[in-house]
Amino acid sequence: MLDVHMRVTHIVAMTLDAYLSAHGITEATFAALIGVDQSTVNRIRRGQIPSPDVMRAIAAATANTVTPNDLFGVPSNPTERKEAA
Repeated sequence: MLDVHMRVTHIVAMTLDAYLSAHGITEATFAALIGVDQSTVNRIRRGQIPSPDVMRAIAAATANTVTPNDLFGVPSNPTERKEAA
């Protein structure tokens, strides 16, 4: 008989600040990509919560690497994977 254990892996959240730094993208470039001013991107990097439309634009522009949960500082939902012991 197999003993099956659940292992939970957490998806690592990525802030907008970390994403832009990791990809070498300037605030101005990212702002143009999502249709806002550079100052808006700067405020978001410093912790301001963006509007729902801007959250969706950030998620789309980062291929969901930066999610609305990341912008709120909420941990992403864990994924569960069963593995045989």
